Amino acid sequence: MEEDGRMSRKEPDEAVRMRIISALKIAKGDVREAARILEMGRTTLYRKIAELGLRDQLELIRFELDVPSRKRRRRGCS
Repeated sequence: MEEDGRMSRKEPDEAVRMRIISALKIAKGDVREAARILEMGRTTLYRKIAELGLRDQLELIRFELDVPSRKRRRRGCS
């Protein structure tokens, strides 16, 4: 972790996993808010979630907090 609290590229995977899970819990499963907490881009956080195999963990957090799953809307459809 950097001195200012941001994640560094050299941080071990387990430390990164724990920080992401903690941020997702604080953000109640909202990836956009978790990315803001972690001071990284939303797409970067989605990539890290995929790389670290945290998709199931994200759904579990949302389930435990009774947060509805987010479904993509198609653009241009009414």
